[in-house]
Amino acid sequence: MPVGFELSQLIYGALTKSGFEIIGPSNREGWAWGFLVQKNGYQIEAIFGYVNDEQLQWLITTHVHLSLVNRIFHKKKTSKKSTVDLMSFCNAINDLLYNDEFNNIRWYAQEKFDKNELERWSPSP
Repeated sequence: MPVGFELSQLIYGALTKSGFEIIGPSNREGWAWGFLVQKNGYQIEAIFGYVNDEQLQWLITTHVHLSLVNRIFHKKKTSKKSTVDLMSFCNAINDLLYNDEFNNIRWYAQEKFDKNELERWSPSP
């Protein structure tokens, strides 16, 4: 079982409190925890795990999946709605993690993180 079960429970509680339907947390083959967070016809696949660097770090990644119906018939409306709800998801995580146990929280856009532009981060979502 991966480390971080207590953190997975905190994240579950924060997201449930924010109105999301959640499947998980699930053990991702011993290396991380995963959630499927559902709202308004799409899912956010969230994976978080311990990063074994110089200091204790956690990495949370998200991937939005729209249903086929929403992709075909409601593209503009759903895209805007999913952006709003993804921001709501990020804010729930951000609010949870700003306490005495966590510090130095960094938010990255995927295209910057994937290109190792680690200096281009934001302190908030």
